[in-house]
Order: sequence, then structure tokens, then C-alpha cells
Amino acid sequence: MSSASKPLKTEAVFTDTSVLYDYSKDAVKEAETLFEEYTALEKVTSEFGHEEFKKVAERRAEAYEAWEEAVSDGRETVGDYQFTEPDDLKTKDLDILREFQRELVQNCDQVEALRRINARGRQYEKGVEKLFGTVSGDPLVKVVSVSANENLLKRFKLDIQNHNDRQLLAEAVEWYNSAGTDIFVTSDKDDFQGETDGGTAKETSESAGLPATLEELGQTGTSLQEDLNEHIDQIYTNINHLTIKQLIDFVNAYQSP
Repeated sequence: MSSASKPLKTEAVFTDTSVLYDYSKDAVKEAETLFEEYTALEKVTSEFGHEEFKKVAERRAEAYEAWEEAVSDGRETVGDYQFTEPDDLKTKDLDILREFQRELVQNCDQVEALRRINARGRQYEKGVEKLFGTVSGDPLVKVVSVSANENLLKRFKLDIQNHNDRQLLAEAVEWYNSAGTDIFVTSDKDDFQGETDGGTAKETSESAGLPATLEELGQTGTSLQEDLNEHIDQIYTNINHLTIKQLIDFVNAYQSP
């Protein structure tokens, strides 16, 4: 445990989709610790978070499949391929695909590149089963049914451009209000800026609008987390905050109750 981290005891956490991808696809060390070592800790997401995870995984798996087919058929080279399928790819999808494309062009011949494209697509396909269980396996993440408070969503819109981020945070707050815990764990420092409402890859930029991290000062001179908690305090009577923790900070601070 980092000496700078205060011990954090909790029985459960609400997980951002970025944490789920860190474990199911990228094998990030801190995510592996969260899921494989902290087994007594309950990991939770909402039905919305579950569906969003599946949609993104399916969308990206389809993109890798189309890329592999185009190169295998000789219609495109690995480096010249333009990501046009599926047609609902978002800016962040394209950023990830193009970064992987550059990596392959620099480091692999075509045979190895095709192998890696296939493997990457399969990682996305298997991620859903890995986290949410199959007939023969227990889920690592519990899916809870909660409804976001509409007034809180309207207030969050003042500070968070991305609809999905607003929705998931508001549902985490509602879970806390209905006997959950106050901790929301994320790993993507850009998670709360993203595309604006209704944006597609052709229309929006990932870098517009909000602070790069939750700790940066906002226009009011307070941190984004403090601004969000002010909204929560205005809406709810039983709770007045949500604790948003970066994955690495949570892993360093966590202690089993």
C-alpha cells in the first residue's frame, strides 16, 4: 500500500466501464488486483453499464472482424485500411483502432498483424463472458437495477458533456442511496470529458470541454468531484456525496473490512 494512501474499507464498489475493459481486454495490473486478489470485494455496475459495455465490445469486435476480412481478401493493406464498419463507430473507438493500426505497421509483417487483429477482436468478444458469467462460470460483476434521478442528470449536464458518463454516475449515486456504498472506481482519466450528446466520430472531439482528470479545477475554482457532490447534496436528503476514485488509488488504499 502506498504510504500516501489512507486505508479505505468498503464491502462493495460501483465500477466504471473503463475498469471493466482494463481487466477483460488490457490485463492492467491494478485491474487484475481488483478482480483476482480482492475477491471479497463486491464489484457492481448497473443494467445501463452492463449494456454499454456489451455494445462497445460488440461494436469494436465487429470493426476488427471487418478489418481482418479486408486485409485477408487482399482489398486493403493493414496500414491503409480505413475504419468504416460498423457505421456507428465513435471517436474513441477510432482512436483505439488507429493507435493499434500504427503499432502493427511499425512492428509486424502482414501475417503477424492479421493474427493480432484476430486476437484483439476475440478479446472483446470474450470480455462479456469473462466479467458477467456464462452457464459454467460465475459473474465477477454484479448487475443492479437502478434508475437515475432525472433532476440529478440535469444538474450533472452542467459539468459533464458525455451522456453515458452522466447516466452511469447518476446510477451509482442512486445505488448508494438505496443501500450501496459511496465509492465509484474509474481508470480512464479522460472518462468524464468525451463526446458530447449525440456525437459521432465525424462530429465531435474527445478533448473538448471538461477537465482531463477529476481533480483539476473547474471554472468555479472547485474540483469537478466537489461540483458533482454539490449537485447530489441538492437532490438527496440521505446522502450528500459520491467518492470518485482512480483505480490505482483505490487499489493502493483498499483494506478488507
